[in-house]
Amino acid sequence: MLMKLEPVWGFRPNVARMDLGGAHTLRNLPDYVQDNLGADTVEWLHQGKPAVIAVGEGKQQLDQLQQQGWKLGEPVSKAVGFHQVRQAITPEGKPVMLVWRVNGQDRTDHLQSLLRLAGAASEQVGTVGSNRSYKAEYLEKFRSLGKPPDLVVYGMAKTAAASVLAAHPIRNFKPLLDLMRRRGAPEVSSSTSSSDMAGLRMEVMTLKDGKKVWFFPPLYGDLSKDLLDALLEFGVRKFNFVGTAGGVDPQLRVGEVLSPTYRLGEDGQREKLDWLIPAAPRGGTYQRVITPNLETEKWARQADAQDVDLVEVELGHWLDATRPRKDVELRVQTVLSDVVQGPNHQDMTEWGSWDTLKVHGPVRQAIRQALGDSDLRLQDYYSTSMIP
Repeated sequence: MLMKLEPVWGFRPNVARMDLGGAHTLRNLPDYVQDNLGADTVEWLHQGKPAVIAVGEGKQQLDQLQQQGWKLGEPVSKAVGFHQVRQAITPEGKPVMLVWRVNGQDRTDHLQSLLRLAGAASEQVGTVGSNRSYKAEYLEKFRSLGKPPDLVVYGMAKTAAASVLAAHPIRNFKPLLDLMRRRGAPEVSSSTSSSDMAGLRMEVMTLKDGKKVWFFPPLYGDLSKDLLDALLEFGVRKFNFVGTAGGVDPQLRVGEVLSPTYRLGEDGQREKLDWLIPAAPRGGTYQRVITPNLETEKWARQADAQDVDLVEVELGHWLDATRPRKDVELRVQTVLSDVVQGPNHQDMTEWGSWDTLKVHGPVRQAIRQALGDSDLRLQDYYSTSMIP
């Protein structure tokens, strides 16, 4: 018998602590919120009505809710975001907006903060369900692919793979063309019948010298920790982390590639990252954030006063997992997709797929260095699902 799923009402501590008042670093915050939640959801919240976030694997959570008497209504139209929104009625007959395809602690906090930005009060926001780990499925998939690869590249998977293929563009024309056709985030369906993992794929590359490289797309925040734990358990020992980040230092520019040299922790202590392998000419101080939603102008000034240069949501989990592992090599390249203040201010909604082309050179150089100056000629290349 299934345990009854009862929403827990109120903002979680991380979200309740956020100071979201005042001007935001996003140029058009209302459009950003509406694009992520849909106009119907924003209006619903303005009327004081409730929203419930279903945490866990989307289809699985919807199935469980329906088994317990929830009735699903029509999907809400929205422009962006992996999460989906549907009208729903609880077993008690209470109409709610149901936000689903929300897995992981960080993504749950991200969605709660989105609802806060949309004007929801704490008592309007409920959370139901629990996080779903895919570590076992990752390991099953990896074992089906053979022995551990010589290198894993995580983050901007298709951009990084294209940077390698572009080393010999004529020879690699067909896989390059396929990658260009698949550029950008995978399309997300509002269907209730598809798995959260259905559109997520990894790129598998074998070079002429026999070295293998696996490329993985970004998984929001702590969801990437499951993947990393599975890769470490499988025996992978070389990683290139290539992710987008927000620039806090006003002198930075969108498109710059930094390799963090310090980390500012939640306790305000500064940690030297001298165990990382440098992968860019410029360093800087990194701070992890759980969501870009907290990046108000006030927040940006405070972060700059603490000499923070860049922020993002996943790298902190990777630093914690690999720091004690003396047998693991980690290179980090953070690509600035936005600069939150100053003369070079450009927010994350303005970053486009074609902006990634300018980072091909630095990313290819780091991959070549990790592989021992391989000439990057290709033997085999294909794309496959991340789980069986």
